[in-house]
Amino acid sequence: MDRLVAMRHFLAVIDGANFSKAAKRLRVSKATVTQSVKNLEGHLGVRLLNRTTRQVRLTSEGEAYAERCHELLQELDRLDLEIAESAKAASGELRIELPSEIGHTHILPKIMEFAELHPDVRTSIILTADPSSLIDAGIDVALQLGDLVSSSLIARKIATTRQVACASPSFLSGYAKPLHPNDLLDMACLGFFSPKTSKPRKWSFRKGDETCEFLPNGPMQLNNGNALINVARRGAGVIYVPDILVRHHIASGELVQLLQDWETIERGLYIVCQNRRNLSAKVRAFVSFVETSFFEEASA
Repeated sequence: MDRLVAMRHFLAVIDGANFSKAAKRLRVSKATVTQSVKNLEGHLGVRLLNRTTRQVRLTSEGEAYAERCHELLQELDRLDLEIAESAKAASGELRIELPSEIGHTHILPKIMEFAELHPDVRTSIILTADPSSLIDAGIDVALQLGDLVSSSLIARKIATTRQVACASPSFLSGYAKPLHPNDLLDMACLGFFSPKTSKPRKWSFRKGDETCEFLPNGPMQLNNGNALINVARRGAGVIYVPDILVRHHIASGELVQLLQDWETIERGLYIVCQNRRNLSAKVRAFVSFVETSFFEEASA
């Protein structure tokens, strides 16, 4: 027995003063309403209604029960309305996971814009070099760079990045201009690494049929893209990072791009969530904002 349904049937009988009117109002059969009330009385172990061929009257127990049913169902209806309304408006805590490789520099400013547009949303931001599967980490939405962690997640590519090898003019002044990736092996190559493996990410270059790959073996490796760029700007060595992070540094002359006639690794930036069908308003608002933001950036 569905007790909430039985309660609504019971109250409808009281309001209509008989079973036939209650059934018509509820758009169910008279037999269904009759059985619901019988089941409710059986569950409670008391008679709620006195029935005659012409009318239905509440017993004293029925009066007390009807009053509490009204209160309970009204409260449940209010709760349903509150939840439904909150789902329409973006509010509450939003847990966002970002790749530490590009999160500080390129994505955090966009989240600040989102926060200004949605003051009722409180963002909790997790920066990591090792993306999670979302559910286990309690993440609402994530941006992931490169290969996706789980095929069960819903993902949409919002940008494409290509790795760039670059260094500061002051650092390069001590070396001949590199013409081949192997020339970088004589330089301080600063790697980006994952804390899980402690190994730096591979550098890869391709020209025609020739491919050159190696692990950076410089004096320093970091798991934060912003920090990697900062030490390179100060002349610490060569870095191999997503182009979206260093475009303005290259344009300003702070960093110099190397080996421009060689192709490098291309990686997608994805916005990832668990299920697009039942997303909360805050997640829908964030996904829409990020997609629009990156689209406008690519079109500029």
